Amino acid sequence: MVTTMVSPSSLNEPPSLDEYKSFHGMLCKPKIAKRCIKSFNNGVALFANQKEYYKCDDDDNGNNDLNNNDLSNYDFNNIESSGIPFNVWTYYSLVVLSLTGLCSILRITQCLKAVEYSFNDDDNDNDDNDNNDANDNDIQQQLQLRRLVFRKGGDDNKNYIESTEIKNEKKKLRIPQNAIDYVINRSIYLGPLDPLGPIGDLDTTTKAPASASDNDDQASSIQLIRWFEYDFGYGSLTVMMLHFKCMNNRIHLVEVYKTDDTNTVLGYIIENIPLKLLYYIKSILQNHKQKHKQQ
Repeated sequence: MVTTMVSPSSLNEPPSLDEYKSFHGMLCKPKIAKRCIKSFNNGVALFANQKEYYKCDDDDNGNNDLNNNDLSNYDFNNIESSGIPFNVWTYYSLVVLSLTGLCSILRITQCLKAVEYSFNDDDNDNDDNDNNDANDNDIQQQLQLRRLVFRKGGDDNKNYIESTEIKNEKKKLRIPQNAIDYVINRSIYLGPLDPLGPIGDLDTTTKAPASASDNDDQASSIQLIRWFEYDFGYGSLTVMMLHFKCMNNRIHLVEVYKTDDTNTVLGYIIENIPLKLLYYIKSILQNHKQKHKQQ
C-alpha cells in the first residue's frame, strides 16, 4: 500500500513526505533542510553522477565491470573518504553551485515522482464478508514488499533500479547493484543503531526489511521506503533520490544524477562550470585529508 504523508511533522518525528519533497527540490527552509539531513546522519549519503556508478575496469578483456572500490568517495557521511561532510552548509552550497535552487526559484523544476511506501499491520478490522478481500490485500502487500527489498549481490531479475517517470530513454537513471552492495556493506560495518539515541535519528514510519528468512539474510538486504525523481531546467539535469532502510534501523540516501550537456545550454553550464568547481573543491579536501592521515 502506498501512502502519502501530507500532515506537518513535529520536531520529535521524522520529516514528512512533503518536507523531503521540498528538500530534494532544492528549495526549502533551513529548518526543514536540517531535519531531513539529520534523518540520514546515521546512514549512507551517496551522491554521484551516473557515470561514477559505472566505471570501466581496464582489464585484458575490456569488460565494463562495476567498480565498488571508489563509491566511498561519494558518500558524504563517510567523511574519511569523501572529505566533505553532509550538513546544512554543504546542502546549500550544492543548491547554489548546481543551479538547482535557481531552477526551483524560476519554477522550471518538475517533481516527477514522490512516493513513500508504508506497510501496515492494523488493517484487520474487517467483518467476515471481507476476509477474502483482506487476505488478497495481505498477499498483494507481501508481493510489493518483496519487490522493494534489495539484497547483496542482487537477484536474477533485479540488478539495478531504474527511474520510472523520466520518459526520455537517454536521460533515464539507474542505481546499479554496486551502490546497493555499498549501502549494505556500510550498514553492516556501522552496526545496529542505538534506539535510545537522539530523537529524530530514527524513522518510525516504516519497518526494516521483513521478508528475509533469517537474520543473516536480513543483514544483507535493504528496503526501499521512499522514491523521488526530479527534472531541473527542462531536462538539463535529471535526478533520482532513493531512501532505504536497513535491519540496523538506519536510513540511507542514494542519489544519482545526469546532465544533458549536449542538447541544453543550461545542462552544459551546470556540467562544465558549477559541478566541475564542486568536484575540484571536493578533490582538494580529499587530498588534504589523505595527507593528514599519512602524517
